[in-house]
Amino acid sequence: GLALALWLVAERRHFRVHPPGQRRWLAGAIGLGVLALGLAAVLAASFGHHERLSRTLIALAAGAIVLFGWWFSRATRYRASAQADHAENLERGRAIVERHGGDTLDYFALRDDKELLFSGDGLVAYTVLDRTMLVSPDPICPAEQRAEVWADAMDHADAHGWGIAVLAANASWLPTYHAAGLQDLYIGDEAIAEAQVFSLQGKTMKSLRGAYNRVSKAGYRVEVFDPTTLGEDLRAKLLRLMTETRQGDVERGFSMTLSRMFDPRDTGLLLAVCFSPEGEPVAFNQYIPAAAIGGYSLDVMRRTSDENAPNGLTDFVIIETLNWMRERGYRGLGLNFATFRAVVAGEEAGPWHKVERKVLHRFSDTMQIESLWKFNEKYDPIWRPRYVVTDALFDAPRAGLAIGRAEGEVELPLIGRLFKASGPDPAAEAPAPTAAASVTGPSGRERTSK
Repeated sequence: GLALALWLVAERRHFRVHPPGQRRWLAGAIGLGVLALGLAAVLAASFGHHERLSRTLIALAAGAIVLFGWWFSRATRYRASAQADHAENLERGRAIVERHGGDTLDYFALRDDKELLFSGDGLVAYTVLDRTMLVSPDPICPAEQRAEVWADAMDHADAHGWGIAVLAANASWLPTYHAAGLQDLYIGDEAIAEAQVFSLQGKTMKSLRGAYNRVSKAGYRVEVFDPTTLGEDLRAKLLRLMTETRQGDVERGFSMTLSRMFDPRDTGLLLAVCFSPEGEPVAFNQYIPAAAIGGYSLDVMRRTSDENAPNGLTDFVIIETLNWMRERGYRGLGLNFATFRAVVAGEEAGPWHKVERKVLHRFSDTMQIESLWKFNEKYDPIWRPRYVVTDALFDAPRAGLAIGRAEGEVELPLIGRLFKASGPDPAAEAPAPTAAASVTGPSGRERTSK
């Protein structure tokens, strides 16, 4: 035990994980405990035949164990205090999001793994990875405080020796970032369907209309819920469905997913559930509120992996959500993110963009670049560009590594929507499944990962 403790101390530079404060306390307590127990074992074995010396040294070891107990109690109290502070900060942050938020990504500032920096009447949500302060979404604050809030964020990063980057920045924030000396890089577009305009009528909607009609005629229906009012039985079934179709052991994402379901703290969300003719849930979408577009934004999108289920379930849920919104006067529905859409679609001219397009086509099959674009394009959406912002070009690789880690190393919603590694192709949903599914259930508020 003693040898292990000493070796860990000597080699600690190889195990730098930069834990937050409460973890640092706990790590110290555990380390001291291992050292004390190891010391006691060594002393008992080495000096058992020297009675006086043995008693003295064992007393010292006992003192070390007492010190460990004190340190451990301090660590657990510190941890409890830090958790209470985090909960308090989240509630304060929630009030700011409700008052000044509204972008399709703003609600994701309330993820449990994000730290909140408060400035004026606003906040900056971030995490720190690879010595980079990774901000997402854009700071949430009154428009007149943008420069001040961002200056505070950069000062916070400088004070800790971090670089700084913004993931999935909105174009409206670019002037503020540029004024602070930062660089931006276009990464793609977010699709926003217009509920008051969308229609299945017309020649261009023939494929989508056919898919919708087939699912409907097969007896499937969609109900819309406030997820906080869901019954235990349906909640359990949806959680099983979510686990069944999830890629990996945990939910991934950072910028465009909430990574939790049915949390009583999350009010104002919308949950659209598709039921089979037998009444079993086979697909669902959860949406977060997005006041800036007068509607909602995709958080989670799931459908059964049952091979007997018809194609088109995902489209069916989206269309019925749009119908539900239109009837109630809502406007925008944020859908999936399409990586480098303008490049893939050929909207960017010039030789360099031709090279980019060829590279993206090569990776399209594994990263679903083209399929996500085409899946969203069916809804004739408004395309909103998104950007990565960094403080210097030479920091871009480090920022990119931090982004990849934050998003789950390739299941990236800026990038799940972006660089989704594997799984069913959402574009394959379109040409398969059927006309009059009813949307019923209590009204509420509420993205394959967006």
